[in-house]
Amino acid sequence: LPRDNTVKRIWNFKPISGGGASQKASFEIEYEKNTQGLHRKLFMKYPYDVEKDKKLASDRKQISINQQPGDLAEIDAYCLMEASLPFPMPKYYFGDISNKTTNFILITELIPYGDKTKPLEEFRPFEVEPAYRKFFDDEQ
Repeated sequence: LPRDNTVKRIWNFKPISGGGASQKASFEIEYEKNTQGLHRKLFMKYPYDVEKDKKLASDRKQISINQQPGDLAEIDAYCLMEASLPFPMPKYYFGDISNKTTNFILITELIPYGDKTKPLEEFRPFEVEPAYRKFFDDEQ
């Protein structure tokens, strides 16, 4: 964010279901100034609240402890490799992780997935297809 610009409003927060490693949500940003390259629709990943739902504690332990540093590696990949990878990836806006608690946050641009009702043959080059279900690659 350029120094002469600020976030004016954060709104339209929507939880996103799917996946199992973390909670996900989309939200929108309104900036004080329209600046080219700043996305208005963003995506956020953050840990499940294991105090609210004890069933999720084992998933959090698996990601944060057994696969440590899984969340840190994802944040580092966005932060350090975004400009050097030979393929596009969502723009990184913010990421942080606590070494003490393993709580984390990752904010990137929201991927504009295509309409699931549109036939795949009609997608043009570089147009993003609909998101595919995890672990169902054999159905593609």
